[in-house]
Amino acid sequence: MICRNLSRNSKQYIAQIEERERKRTGINSLKVKFNSVFGYYIEISKSNLHHAPQEYERKQTLVNAERFTTPELKEYEAKVLDAQEKIVEIERRLFTELRTAIAAEARRIRQTSLALAEVDVLASLAFIAQNRGYCRPQFSEKPIETSLDKSSQNPRSWKSLLAAIPCWSKLELTGSNDRLCRMISI
Repeated sequence: MICRNLSRNSKQYIAQIEERERKRTGINSLKVKFNSVFGYYIEISKSNLHHAPQEYERKQTLVNAERFTTPELKEYEAKVLDAQEKIVEIERRLFTELRTAIAAEARRIRQTSLALAEVDVLASLAFIAQNRGYCRPQFSEKPIETSLDKSSQNPRSWKSLLAAIPCWSKLELTGSNDRLCRMISI
C-alpha cells in the first residue's frame, strides 16, 4: 500500500518541493523534473545561477541551464524506485500464484467451459425453435416416394422431398458420395 502511494503521489510531492524551492530561492523559473538517466533534479536557468543555494549539488550542465540535486531529492528518488521494484515483484508473485492456481484447475475449467458451450448452443436452438414455431419431427415407418439420383446433390433441387415431409423445411446433405441425409426440423 505504501509502495502504491509513493508511486501514485510522486507528482504531487515533486510539485510541493518545486513550490517550496521557488519560494525559498526566489527563482520563479526553477523546475523539479525527472528523467530516466539522471532521476529527479532541479533545473535552474543560467541567468538565475547566482541564486542557487550552496547545498544544491551540481548534476549536469546544459547550454541554457544547470541541473542540481539535493539530499531530499536523492532520498525520495531511492524510495520511489524501491517502491516501483517492490510493486513489480509483488505483481509478478501474485501473477505466478494466480497462474498456478488456474493451471491446477485447468481440467475443471475446460469441462465447465464445454458444458457452458453446450448449454449455450441448446439454449440458442430452443430460443429459435420457440420464436419460429418449429415442431418436433414425427418418425414414420412408411417409405417416402421420391426420385433422387446421384446427379442431384444440391438440396435446392429436392423440393419434391421437402414437400413430401410435413413440418420440415430443410434437408441438408453431408458427405461427398455417401448419400447421407440429415433432416433439420423447423
